[in-house]
Amino acid sequence: MALPNQGDPAPWGTDLRNYILAIEAAKANKPLVGSKTGDQSNATSTLADVTSLGLSLAATSTYDFDFYLPYTGDTNSNAPVTLSLSGPTNTFLGYFIYVQSSASAKTEVTRTAFASSFTGAAVTTAGTIYVARMFGRVTTNASGTLVPQFAGDGTHTNVIKAGAWSSARLVV
Repeated sequence: MALPNQGDPAPWGTDLRNYILAIEAAKANKPLVGSKTGDQSNATSTLADVTSLGLSLAATSTYDFDFYLPYTGDTNSNAPVTLSLSGPTNTFLGYFIYVQSSASAKTEVTRTAFASSFTGAAVTTAGTIYVARMFGRVTTNASGTLVPQFAGDGTHTNVIKAGAWSSARLVV
C-alpha cells in the first residue's frame, strides 16, 4: 500500500504547504510604522520634518503609505497649516492631502511630486484639535526616508499633536 502524496515534498498536501508559505510571506511584510509621543511646534513658514514619523523605504520597491496628523493652531481664524512630503527619488508618486479646518470644513488636494506643499484654510478655533492626513503610493528607485513636513505662516504657531502616526506597507 502506497502512502498518500508519496513523493510530494510536503506529504500533508500542497494546500497546507501553500497556506503556510502565505502566512510566512505575510509575516515578512510587516508594515513600517512611526508614532509621536510628544507635541511638535512650528511658528515659522519654513517646512520642518515631523519627527518620529519618518519611514525608511527600500530602493526599487512600491509602498502604500498613510500619515495621520492631528494638529492645532494658536489663533482663531488664523494659523493655516502648510503640509508637504519629502522622500526618496521615485518612478511613481501619487498622494492625497486632506486638511480639516473646522468641525465641518475640509480641503483635499492631490499631489504627484515631493516638496509640493499645500496650505490649508486657517483653523476656526484656537487650540481645537483638527486632523490632517496624507496617503498614497510611491515606487522608489533609491532608498530613503519618507517623512511628512509642516509649517505655519511665520506669525502663528501650529502644533502636530502627540498621537500622530505613520505607516507604510510594501506592495507585493
